[in-house]
Amino acid sequence: MEIKINEPWITEKVRIQNGYAYIDHPFWNAEKQQADHKREYIGKYDGKAFTPNKNFSRLKAEYEASLVLPKTGPVPTETCLRQFYGATYLLDQICDITGIAADLGKCFGSLAPQILSIAYYLVIEEGMPLYRFSRWGNTHRHPYGKDIPSQRSSELFGLISEEAKMSYFRHQAKRHSCDEYLAFDTTSISSYSTLIKQAKYGKNKEGDSLPQINLALLYGESSMLPVYYRKLAGNITDVKTIENLVKDVDFLKLEKLKLVMDRGFYSEKNINDLMKHHHKFLIGVKMSLNLVNNRLNKIRDGFVTRFNYNSELKLYVMSFTEEWDYTEDKPRTGETITDKRRVYLHFYYNDQKATDDKVRFNEMLDRLENNLVNGTPDPEDTKLYQKYFTIHETQVRGKTYSFKEDAIRNAEKNYGYFVLMSNGIKDPVEALKIYRLKDLIEKSFGNLKERLSMRRMAVASEENFEGKLFVQFVALQMMSYIKKQMDQNGLFSNYTMQTLLDELDIIEYYQQPGKAHHLSEITKKQRELYELMEVESPT
Repeated sequence: MEIKINEPWITEKVRIQNGYAYIDHPFWNAEKQQADHKREYIGKYDGKAFTPNKNFSRLKAEYEASLVLPKTGPVPTETCLRQFYGATYLLDQICDITGIAADLGKCFGSLAPQILSIAYYLVIEEGMPLYRFSRWGNTHRHPYGKDIPSQRSSELFGLISEEAKMSYFRHQAKRHSCDEYLAFDTTSISSYSTLIKQAKYGKNKEGDSLPQINLALLYGESSMLPVYYRKLAGNITDVKTIENLVKDVDFLKLEKLKLVMDRGFYSEKNINDLMKHHHKFLIGVKMSLNLVNNRLNKIRDGFVTRFNYNSELKLYVMSFTEEWDYTEDKPRTGETITDKRRVYLHFYYNDQKATDDKVRFNEMLDRLENNLVNGTPDPEDTKLYQKYFTIHETQVRGKTYSFKEDAIRNAEKNYGYFVLMSNGIKDPVEALKIYRLKDLIEKSFGNLKERLSMRRMAVASEENFEGKLFVQFVALQMMSYIKKQMDQNGLFSNYTMQTLLDELDIIEYYQQPGKAHHLSEITKKQRELYELMEVESPT
């Protein structure tokens, strides 16, 4: 049996056994070489009311004491120390601004400084393996302040529980505006490990032939920060992920979800599920959709005109209000409810896209024709041959072919067009601007896998994989903040993220016995970089 106690310091489930309430604390068992747990009793429960004991009062007092900030000002030290400080100071401030540090502290307690330190290392030392942390940790100031050897980092990953992770996601989700659209996409991560149960062979977006897991990520379109991720089996397709996402959103307590998705997530069931839960969406849809095709057939001849040209987008644009045939199945009664729901269809035409589409289409036809002439048609192209070619074979003339011109014209008539569907955005300009921010997801996945060394992962256990993935997500949050500020202030014309961090990293922190700490000189350029990051320079 479990009960809920509304205390911010209780992140684990409170369980009841024989009238006693207890919390399970995870820890690394060095003797058994595995993650373990111990019980801490915090009171009694008689079936109606909870009565706290001394342990409860002690834990509450320790939590409240941890929230009291120490007095600021120079503090004399007994040790002599010289460490790099500028880049880790920037990450300290980012974690305060975004609430990362506070939320990790609430959800992970004493593990939080170690999680932050490893995340700092992943951000600052691009692509470096974790066994190099010891050298970096000795020369840099970081939240944990001590060495984390390779064995200890593996132990840490095993102690990161699912409950604490979900609590962290809930705290972070609360910091996002309910008016913000969240971009949603998936990527594949290949794994050499045979111990990860969800690693399956599937459609790999990188072309790897290894087993993979899929990673789904929610990303704020205005904050440009990741909100939440979930791990999926490698053989799960995009279109199947929305149903569980809706359930996860309820768990995250996001009252109103506003999703941006590409057309790979489109299905009638997904649209109905989002409408059922009163969520807003903006999604790319295929031209073959009846609702889209019927409307486009009516407007195609008069679409590309000066009247429909939008100078801001440099595209031809038209929008229409349509009725969606909504259905909802009631599992208890077996009844199917039908209704009409309003959606907005936004049509766009791009001359350059039309040209590119035609070039790609004709290159594909050239390849099919050449293979046919050479007698080497690919069996995987069978459907394309059936669609665009008429092939005859006789004993006298052998194999002959001709093109199906009607099928080719039918394909070419929609080149240059693309369509967005929404149940919340009426304005086509606003819709396209928000949809284009979805590209942040793909770039973020690129950052995640390249900079954080996640394209192919080798880990010792399922628990280690889960824990490492979470720490890399925390690092991604920090990197996303830096990238947003660099984009907004045009810094990528002079810096990469690595060179910017290197520019700040050389600021040093000095400690001498009996004296307060001081910093090395901070240049005008460094102060300007902190200002553009919306962070005060260190003092």
